[in-house]
Amino acid sequence: MLSMEYDGTILHENHVREDHDIFRIIIIFKRIKSYYFLLLISKYNRIFTYQTVSK
Repeated sequence: MLSMEYDGTILHENHVREDHDIFRIIIIFKRIKSYYFLLLISKYNRIFTYQTVSK
């Protein structure tokens, strides 16, 4: 009985830690996505301005 409760607490702690890691990964992924989105916008802006200047 005692070992079962002990295992339960360990599982619970691991579960909470996994949820926290998933949350952190989602935040990092959103930051990376927004960063790449800005990179794409700046790249297209550069191409667009280059084309307009060359014309």
